[in-house]
Amino acid sequence: MNKVLVWLILKELLFELFSLDPFWLIAKATTLYHLYRTINEHQPQLLSEKEKNFYLRTKNIRSFFAKKLKPLREKLRSIIKKF
Repeated sequence: MNKVLVWLILKELLFELFSLDPFWLIAKATTLYHLYRTINEHQPQLLSEKEKNFYLRTKNIRSFFAKKLKPLREKLRSIIKKF
C-alpha cells in the first residue's frame, strides 16, 4: 500500500478521534472566542452575524462564571496568603 495513502487514512482517523474529544471542543471554542474578540476590537464589521452571536454568547457565559467565581477566588487567595 502506498505510504501517502496510509498517512492520509491515519490522519483522517486521528481527526475523527480528536473531533470527539471534549478537550478539543473546549480548546476550539476558546480559540474561536479569542479570535473573534480580537477581530471585534479592531475590525468589527468583518464578523458575520453568526460569528458575532457566538462571540457575544461566549462573552456572556464567561462574565457570568467570572462573577460567580470571584468570591471563591478571593477567599482562596486570602487563605493562601495566610500560609
